[in-house]
Amino acid sequence: MRDESKLILVDTNILIYAYDTQDLRKHKIAVKLLEKCWDGSTIYYISAQNLAEFFVVATKKIEKPLNKK
Repeated sequence: MRDESKLILVDTNILIYAYDTQDLRKHKIAVKLLEKCWDGSTIYYISAQNLAEFFVVATKKIEKPLNKK
C-alpha cells in the first residue's frame, strides 16, 4: 500500500514546459522529470484540474499552441 502523504502531484507547469520548447532549460528539466515516470523509477499523479489547465495553456497561451481538433 502506498503512503498517500508521499504522493507526487505533477504541477501543470511541468506538463507545459515538457511540451513547449520556448525555454529550453525548463523544457529539458520537465522532460527529465517525466521520463522518470515513463521508466518506472518514480510515480507521479495528475489531476483533472492539471489536465484542464494544460489544455487551456497549450491551446491558447504559448507561442506554438496545440490544435484543438
